[in-house]
Amino acid sequence: MTGYAGLLEKQVLESTSSKQVVLTGKHARLLVMCRQPGEDSGDEVHRQVGQFFRIEHGEAGFVFNET
Repeated sequence: MTGYAGLLEKQVLESTSSKQVVLTGKHARLLVMCRQPGEDSGDEVHRQVGQFFRIEHGEAGFVFNET
C-alpha cells in the first residue's frame, strides 16, 4: 500500500507549480494544483482510482459523470 505522511497544507501554500505530483502509487496519485481565477484544468478522467479534492483558497467547480 502506498501512503503519504507530510504537511500537505504547507506543500500547497509553498507550491509555485501549476501541477506538481507528490506521490504516485498503484491505485493512488497525489498532486498539488494551483489555478488562477477563471483558469480551467481541462478534462481529467481517472476511472481506476477514487479522487479527493481539497480547495485551499477560492472557489472551484467540478463535473462528475457529466453532471
